[in-house]
Amino acid sequence: PIENESIIISDALSTELGLGANNELAVFGLVADLNAIATIPRVKVLGIREVMSYAMAASEERLALINSDTLYALASQRYIEKGLLLYVETPLSMDSTIARLNEILSPLATITRWDVEYRNLFESINITRAVLWVILFMLFVISLFNLFSMNLLEVKSRQSFIALLKVLGLQSHLITKVFLLVSLVRISMAIIIGLFLGLLFMKNLDLIIQGMGFLIGENLLSSDVYGIDALTGIIYKSDIYLILSVTFLSGLFGSFLTARQTVNVFPAEALRNE
Repeated sequence: PIENESIIISDALSTELGLGANNELAVFGLVADLNAIATIPRVKVLGIREVMSYAMAASEERLALINSDTLYALASQRYIEKGLLLYVETPLSMDSTIARLNEILSPLATITRWDVEYRNLFESINITRAVLWVILFMLFVISLFNLFSMNLLEVKSRQSFIALLKVLGLQSHLITKVFLLVSLVRISMAIIIGLFLGLLFMKNLDLIIQGMGFLIGENLLSSDVYGIDALTGIIYKSDIYLILSVTFLSGLFGSFLTARQTVNVFPAEALRNE
């Protein structure tokens, strides 16, 4: 028997069954053999939550979907569309859990894995994610090149000031530190503003697309086709940390290279044309 498995059910069903958090629930199906009822596992209800969209299910890789009409407790037609989400301890035990439940509930049971049932959707999301990473990397390279060019132009435009500071006795490494500090301040401000705008855009993607469609008078991305309403954006902290780290380190490296160019400024040559 399966023990200590956790399930999450809808609010409506929990009210119907009189269940609450940490309640014990015996799961049993419409089986012909009464002896099989004794082998049906008991599971623990860890929490109650409404299943709102595909996005929530897609964010979990450890889900197995048990169709509502396969469980006696869900025999009412009102719950057939809701479904029941069964959480397992580890992803590796999901297939064995489904197999054992199939033995208990067969032949009336219909138990499927969410990621198998919606394989095409998963593949589409993975391809889109990979393409977006490529686009993001290209934008990052262009931005880094622009930052490097801007710093070089600034050093070129301020050669006379750098030369004057050297004539007055200021050491080259101190001038380099000043340019590096200014570049780091700019990079930090750009990262903070970019992070804020990115999160704001991600949280309101559907509204932004609807607004753009309203302005041009056309429906850019139909929610029925692309699932923008159902597949809301999921923000992973690991991705944010990765982007912030790579951006800051790359900006720091580029700023250091351009700040080092101040060492190559010679007062005699720089002040000759002034």
